[in-house]
Amino acid sequence: MNLEQLIDQFELVTETEEGIRSLRKLITKLALDGILTVRKDQDEPVEELLKRIDRERKSLYEDGIIRKPKKLKIDDENIEKSIPDAWKMVKLGNLIDFFKGKRPSTLYDEMKDNRVPYLNNKFLRNDNLLNVTDPDDPKAKFVDDTGLIIVWDGSRSGEVFYSRKGALSSTTAFIRIFEVSREFLYHFLNTKFEDYNNNTTGAAIPHLNRKIFENTLIALPPLEEQQRIVQKIETLFTQVDALEQKVHQDRKIDERLQAAVLDDLQRAATPEASRQSWQRLTDHFEQIYRKPEHIDQLKQAILNEAVRGRLVPQDPSDEPAEQLLERIKEEKQRLYEEGEIRKPKDLDPVSEDEIPYEIPKNWKWVKFNEMANFINGDRGKNYPNKREYVDDGIPWINTGHITKEGTLTTEGMNYITREKYNSLRSGKIKEGDLVYCLRGATFGKTAFVEPYKEGAIASSLMIIRTYFLSMNKYIFHYLLSPLGRNQLFRFDNGSAQPNLSASSVKKYAFPLPPLEEQKRIVNKINELFTWCDDLKSTLNRSQQTDQRLLEALVNGQNK
Repeated sequence: MNLEQLIDQFELVTETEEGIRSLRKLITKLALDGILTVRKDQDEPVEELLKRIDRERKSLYEDGIIRKPKKLKIDDENIEKSIPDAWKMVKLGNLIDFFKGKRPSTLYDEMKDNRVPYLNNKFLRNDNLLNVTDPDDPKAKFVDDTGLIIVWDGSRSGEVFYSRKGALSSTTAFIRIFEVSREFLYHFLNTKFEDYNNNTTGAAIPHLNRKIFENTLIALPPLEEQQRIVQKIETLFTQVDALEQKVHQDRKIDERLQAAVLDDLQRAATPEASRQSWQRLTDHFEQIYRKPEHIDQLKQAILNEAVRGRLVPQDPSDEPAEQLLERIKEEKQRLYEEGEIRKPKDLDPVSEDEIPYEIPKNWKWVKFNEMANFINGDRGKNYPNKREYVDDGIPWINTGHITKEGTLTTEGMNYITREKYNSLRSGKIKEGDLVYCLRGATFGKTAFVEPYKEGAIASSLMIIRTYFLSMNKYIFHYLLSPLGRNQLFRFDNGSAQPNLSASSVKKYAFPLPPLEEQKRIVNKINELFTWCDDLKSTLNRSQQTDQRLLEALVNGQNK
């Protein structure tokens, strides 16, 4: 299989940015190893090229333009056996001169008159004009567009760019190239980024290792072959660009299809419409759910059907939701009379405008306030601060402790003393509680308090304590469903920092099924989610296999 055919086949094993990068890496590696080009007898011998480089370096030194050239020798003469006969192994320092930039006296944030760009790595990477300086600034070091610029300081040390006309920044270095193809050297240095970046010096700020940089070994072809190598790379990269564009377009189509199917399910007004939406999902299943991250969308579709009463069949013998609601009210009254809760406040019934869809006849739309007691954390003077945390004590729970599995973490938990815990007036959890995030980037995040039976919550959380413990699993899934998320955004204050209040959460529209049906719904969700997790594991394994194949192609195509 030649490389053009290989590129055509690559879309079978890669749909990721990493896969595209691997393909470009493979092309560059093969090209720089001399595998993609042929030797030509009429090419100028590389020894003659090196002689001309030496003459140019000497001339520029005598004119005071560059430092005194170093003659870096290769100790291991046998190293040349692994390269084409017409090539020669040399050290990078024999082909270039380089110098670091310097911060100008004055930097401006707008271009006018004859100011020139300040060539820092942000500008070079994004091509966005950040700062400019005067073309005659005495402190600046100006460069032209004939060489390369390499990042010398910082976390991206070793990253290389084609040079531009402007003032060189203090964190970059200009590489002056002697006789060698600039494009050839650019592609070569791109392959050395990880080596350079992993071997920087300096504690506070990493710097490119000058010795490693200068002594980098490079297999140097004749100049004419360098140009053929560059042309080959650019031709194949054009094909990769087309493949990358196709991958992006396919991904957008998949995303639109996923969104359309989920939107159909959410908007389905009748069971028949829902059935048709599920049929469309089934018909396009392999196209929609090809990646592990897509499975989360499938879980949302399942939850959507669950809170609409379409995941399991209704049973006429179930106690209707209306009667369940009466029993919940009796339990609330009992808890109030025993001093466990404050006097319940009745909210207005769910209005027609608040009902998003039709539910089964034995269900009932109610305000979320009817289902649970909502408990804020203590926000008074006894609120714990970080200085009061202890290594072992009572869990002090915040949003960062909620795991994606819907429980609380056992690693990285904060703890407070028993004395501090006893001083808190509210926000103390009980077994079976849910915690719900009210503010910040993760607002709406929810979890059971498992595995803890004792603890207290930070002010960013709220406790949801269901009046019937057997309802908490259905309520958990409701909060994670598209309906629950939509309720959340109904009451978001719209500020830069998303924010909810307990009084808002109480007003959520809640579709209440019979208690026995809630149990069947939860069991079905668990069954389907287990299947989803198995599917996700399969897709993960497939993705890992594809990545190993890519790595094998990159590392072994030239063997």
